Amino acid sequence: MYPEYTGTALLAILQPTAVLTAPPCGNRDSVYRYVAGRFRTDYHLTWLEPIGFNNAYALMMRSQPGAAIEDPHDQRTYQLS
Repeated sequence: MYPEYTGTALLAILQPTAVLTAPPCGNRDSVYRYVAGRFRTDYHLTWLEPIGFNNAYALMMRSQPGAAIEDPHDQRTYQLS
């Protein structure tokens, strides 16, 4: 048995396209169902029920460069001065 985060499995292992990622993301139950289904189909592995861990990601930055970012999903690299 190996514990794995559904988000890590989704993005690092399954690596779906952005179109496939859009529907399940943002809803932990949908992500779990998608990941469990793909692992069952692709790897013949069964995911157990979630055990309550959460490894959500956060980004923190100074307010000055942060104010320049209009789109919160913008993934460009910004140089802090």
